[in-house]
Amino acid sequence: MIEDVPPDLCNKQPTGRVYAGKHGYSPEFRTAPSSRLWSEENFAERRIVAMRVGKTLLACLIGFSLFGPASALAQKDIQGSKDHPLVGRFPGSIIYVYQASDFDAYEVGLGRFVSSDRGWEKSERLEGKVTRITYVAPQTATTLQIIRTYEAGLKKAGFEVIFSADQRHFGFGFDIWYVRANPHSVPLGALSRQHLLGGRSPQYVVAKLRRKEGDVYVAVYAGLGNVIFSAYPTVQVDVVEVKGMETELVTAKTMAEQIEKVGRIAIYTIHFDFDKAEIKAESEPTLKEIATMIQGNPRLNLYIVGHTDNAGTLPYNMDLSQRRASAVVKALTARYRIEGKRLHAAGVGPLAPVDSNKTDDGRAKNRRVELVAQ
Repeated sequence: MIEDVPPDLCNKQPTGRVYAGKHGYSPEFRTAPSSRLWSEENFAERRIVAMRVGKTLLACLIGFSLFGPASALAQKDIQGSKDHPLVGRFPGSIIYVYQASDFDAYEVGLGRFVSSDRGWEKSERLEGKVTRITYVAPQTATTLQIIRTYEAGLKKAGFEVIFSADQRHFGFGFDIWYVRANPHSVPLGALSRQHLLGGRSPQYVVAKLRRKEGDVYVAVYAGLGNVIFSAYPTVQVDVVEVKGMETELVTAKTMAEQIEKVGRIAIYTIHFDFDKAEIKAESEPTLKEIATMIQGNPRLNLYIVGHTDNAGTLPYNMDLSQRRASAVVKALTARYRIEGKRLHAAGVGPLAPVDSNKTDDGRAKNRRVELVAQ
């Protein structure tokens, strides 16, 4: 039975922000000014009110009697949502949050989850098409039952389970970490995905499908005790179809012409492993073209400048971009015999974006290496 719901709150108007399209839709309800209610100083009050507002949202969606038990969560999925064709859903579940991005970055956990501040002990950064779906499962289902069902279905579809974890491997605050790690994936405002992810009896599994056209990773998290549906399990299903950003190899001739015209050129075909400065093997054709361009222009000296998007802290991104720029210089001098005095490595992190960091495409454009004439 859902209690403490003011009888007239279902008739209150949303704040005006309704999220639609490929992100699904949901009105944002508030019962107090955001500056007071959602501040860190009022965390306890925020949680209590969020629980009551969440219960009210559930009541409005279901249309149940305030004095009787809820017989079902909702009658249908949110508008514009669908299961991922490679994964499916746990029987009886309802989609409450849905987002599909053509190209985005994603951090998949492959070790113990420490805390909301530290995240995973071990993880891998992926890039490609990312689909994030939040389900609310039937009240009678356990998180272990949900995860075992997904494991069986994934194995049947040809996936290999590469990591799994339960409450013994989880510290506090996975819901908080998830929102911080995926800041552009939460379209619900105050009643965000953070309030949908449960923290009790957590279960987690990661599976991988190897394909010629690109590997597929599936991460499934199930937990109890979320703010909105406290008695129901919630399931986060994230699917990453790995692929490189669709960019063509820039030739030495094009590089030289662009640098001559505007003094610089952005390169998107130099790739690095997650959280590392090691250049991936598929970057070799681009390095060869850069070397050819430099060798063909003996008076040209270059700054090799590393750029990132704004995900993560400024010191971290500044250091990472510097190390990656230095790796490019090292590759050009060691493998292609370019004189070191003609190149200078610099990392500027997120300080010189070429597009907005609020969109997937924008962040992808901001992650680059630039060749700048000295």
